[in-house]
Amino acid sequence: MGVLGKPYKVQCTADSMSSYLLIVGCSSSKNTSPLPMKALDRYEGTNFKVIKKFNREKGLPTNVDIVIISAQYGLITQDAVIEPYDLRMTRKQAEILHAEVMTSLKDLISKKVYKEIFVILGKDYMPAIEGIERIAPCPVLYARGRIGEKMAALKKWLNMIFLAREGQQKLTDLVL
Repeated sequence: MGVLGKPYKVQCTADSMSSYLLIVGCSSSKNTSPLPMKALDRYEGTNFKVIKKFNREKGLPTNVDIVIISAQYGLITQDAVIEPYDLRMTRKQAEILHAEVMTSLKDLISKKVYKEIFVILGKDYMPAIEGIERIAPCPVLYARGRIGEKMAALKKWLNMIFLAREGQQKLTDLVL
């Protein structure tokens, strides 16, 4: 199990041909529009600010799939159209969602070969993916530390994949 947030040396090289999976938790900060909208547009928390800023500045790498663990909807894609809601994720809610989330993850990773899975979740979300290492055929990296450290790790992970896609450099021994 890899850990990001503290200095971590990447053991493998990102490349433009591989696919990567980002698992992020929903946020209590949401777009309040009463209209249905894509999940990535609905959520406005810190993780989503980092993802959206990266997208504005560089463009999200096309080989990164983003899934969101929602207290209301379970595991959804960034493009899933969702209604507004107000349900906070708790450990109990994550435990309730566990079987559904794991089934969805198994289905997702059986359809595509991922080189790496990056998880950026709060502690209350973790029970929803308990056991992911047993079903993942690739390394699972966890962002750790305080919120700022997690955000820095997310930016560096996205940037590593972006640079590989752009062919700007080989990314061995990149310190995150």
